[in-house]
Amino acid sequence: MPKQGTQGRRIVRLTAENVKRIRAVNIQPDGDLIVITGKNSQGKTSVLDSIWLALGGGEAGRHVDKVIRDGQDAASAVVDLGDLIVQRTWARKEDDSVTSKIEVRSKDGAVYKKPQQMLDEMLGALSFDPLAFSRMGPKEQVEALMRASGKTAELNTLDANRKRAFDERQDVNRRVRDLQGEIRSLPAPAPETPTEEVSMVEMVRRARALTDQRNERAKMLQQIATCKVAAEATAGLIANLTRHLDEARARLIEQESESNERQAEYDAMPSLPEAGEFQAEIDATENVNAAVRAAKTYRDLEQRLTVATAQADALTLNLCEIDRQKSEIVRASGLPIDGVTLSDNGVALNGVPFVDCSASEQLRVSVAIAMALNPNLRVIRVADGSLMDSDSMALLHKMAEDNDFQVWVERVDDSGEGIIVIEDGAVKS
Repeated sequence: MPKQGTQGRRIVRLTAENVKRIRAVNIQPDGDLIVITGKNSQGKTSVLDSIWLALGGGEAGRHVDKVIRDGQDAASAVVDLGDLIVQRTWARKEDDSVTSKIEVRSKDGAVYKKPQQMLDEMLGALSFDPLAFSRMGPKEQVEALMRASGKTAELNTLDANRKRAFDERQDVNRRVRDLQGEIRSLPAPAPETPTEEVSMVEMVRRARALTDQRNERAKMLQQIATCKVAAEATAGLIANLTRHLDEARARLIEQESESNERQAEYDAMPSLPEAGEFQAEIDATENVNAAVRAAKTYRDLEQRLTVATAQADALTLNLCEIDRQKSEIVRASGLPIDGVTLSDNGVALNGVPFVDCSASEQLRVSVAIAMALNPNLRVIRVADGSLMDSDSMALLHKMAEDNDFQVWVERVDDSGEGIIVIEDGAVKS
């Protein structure tokens, strides 16, 4: 006889008529693993679907094209859970649409006013398709594990912290990439490049003084030239104006004397550097200062890159710690799964991504999560039993026994052997 303890409900009896391919079945399951076998198109799936349709209501019906058997106008499914009896009926209307009615009553005959709401509270998210977990995306698998752990609030808080850390790391990494790009666009400074620019104030002052000196000498040369012109004019005047000869000679002597003095002063002045030589010194100094500025920019970017990289590394460690805490919460929640960890990339088993795990490992994890999500109705349906080998079936049977669950499995089998064999819509006698 099936276990019917206080921990959760099991199916004591399943009765169905005209549901999909079923003509009529009356099944009293025995044991923890209920295997429904038979050839293809005989009604095996219809038996499991009748449980799903009876308990799941409209949500289950949306996944089934034809609830009522071809050629019939009504169908029914009754699931006896021991202390509760669930009865759902379907009727075909004149326009070929189908209506459905549900009734849930207690063992003593009391009828519940909100039957579907009551059933929804009993059902787990993966009750009718535990292997759906293996087909979920990484984020959906993480969410399912969080629900199964019963620690959704704590895990949501960690998720919020993780998102903040992840977003902050993205910003920091963006700055790292920008700084790396800036540094790559600049030439690295020579090691001997000074850290500070050379002051040009004194050089500018010297340049201005040199310009003033050149202007003064140019002025003196102009004065010399003027004197020479005057002397030449006076000489001509002496030749032409003999009556002013003495006066002109005196002026000539005076002017020649002044000219000689100016010439002597000019000749006594030190020689000046060529303009090109001083400009070369200015250009060399400016080149040094340009190298200093470039080196300062490069070293500043290097410092900022070091700080940003350290921040990114610290945030990465923070993300890893949050993932470790999430995995620890799932581990401590009592789920019958060892080695499961959570991260932003999804679920992993002993460090291996879930999608890369073996079929038996995926089966074990998926069924364990379905069991954890379904504590009240201890019934699980596995529709892909034909894809499971003998080891997987043995594992499924052991999990059902260890966790006090009733697992219904559909397998294609034309040998006529099985716990319950379906043939032409009925239980084979």
